[in-house]
Amino acid sequence: MDLWEALENQAIINQRPWLIGGDFNVITSEEEKYGGLPVTVNEVQGFNACIHNCSVVDLGFKGGKYTWWNGQSGNDYIFKRLDRLFRNQALQNKYAGLEADFMVNPFNLFHHKLKKVKNALANWSKITFGNIFLEIETLEKISSFRRGILEAEGRDELV
Repeated sequence: MDLWEALENQAIINQRPWLIGGDFNVITSEEEKYGGLPVTVNEVQGFNACIHNCSVVDLGFKGGKYTWWNGQSGNDYIFKRLDRLFRNQALQNKYAGLEADFMVNPFNLFHHKLKKVKNALANWSKITFGNIFLEIETLEKISSFRRGILEAEGRDELV
């Protein structure tokens, strides 16, 4: 039995107020994702069917729109809303006005900004100084060649 089936079974047998939440590792629509490949129907279909079949409602949220980031920068970043809380109607009747609070972790934002600065500095360095590793390799070859010439001329004291 997969998670969606287990939740649907729980919704059938439990008519009391209940709340379920966490990182579901799936989104409900294209609007909950930024970056990466386009969202397909197959990605969201099972989760949306489960939400419908369980007769639960997303509590909504305060904080950042996206609760997950893949840690990449540039064109490789992906943001998604994976964390959420759902409630059934019995819970809504008992505790109206519930809302989830997914405040963005400031360390994640700082990490993202540092990666952007690192990439910008790396690009600047390549433009300004070129490929320094290739330059070092070339200079080592030249030095080795000159050392060979000096040794061949018997000028070991200069080597």
